[in-house]
Amino acid sequence: MENVWDKIYKNYEGPDAINKYIYSKLIKVLEKYISPKDSILEAGCGSGYVVSYFQNKGHYSVGLDCNSQPLKIAKEVFGAKNLKKGDLFDLPFENSSFNIVWNEGVLEHFKMSKSIEAVREMARVSKKYVIIDVPNRYSLFVISKILAKIAGKWQYGYEESYSAKRLKCLMERAGLEVVGIHGVYLAPQMRVWKNWKSMKALFFLTIPLPETAIIKILNAIGKIEDNHPVFSRFFSFHLIMVGQVNKK
Repeated sequence: MENVWDKIYKNYEGPDAINKYIYSKLIKVLEKYISPKDSILEAGCGSGYVVSYFQNKGHYSVGLDCNSQPLKIAKEVFGAKNLKKGDLFDLPFENSSFNIVWNEGVLEHFKMSKSIEAVREMARVSKKYVIIDVPNRYSLFVISKILAKIAGKWQYGYEESYSAKRLKCLMERAGLEVVGIHGVYLAPQMRVWKNWKSMKALFFLTIPLPETAIIKILNAIGKIEDNHPVFSRFFSFHLIMVGQVNKK
């Protein structure tokens, strides 16, 4: 049986305007904590977009994923190097191998007890920070996801969402000291308009729009996120938390 993530990435068409916006904002958050010579591990790298970005910036940037198809996309589409197939719960690296260990869109696919195990393992191979990005429980995305599940259109398997309090609890139980919290993507759920079939997205509270209109909305939303970070961290789709590693 084909793995769900290999199946999803087999049809990967590259990042659209929304994903490019999210990546740009996410990278901006990461760069607050990354020094010029820091080494970086993305433990669950998916397409490898961010792995490639930091490689091009001169970092030793490594991407690990347990699935073959995302690693193929990372290499062939984004030119990422230093890619490794491996297990998040048993990372194939020595203690304190990287300055920064992070992931996005990974931990929500496990029960919290397993996620704590994963973050402990990430902390083991990190010298400085572990950074986690998960879906925010208080964003509109949660409603869209529920509707997609009811309609049998949800394709991403098991997925949880997090409040800031819950994510902080996870990080602390994994032995980290929380030193930062951020939010990315305050916009409503949108999708690039392709044809009249795109109207079906409205049933899932997702608005189909031309890409030019989406870009204008994202530019306006970006200013709100920049000017009101407290509001963003509570209601944005992406909840990002930074944990400092305390090596004893």
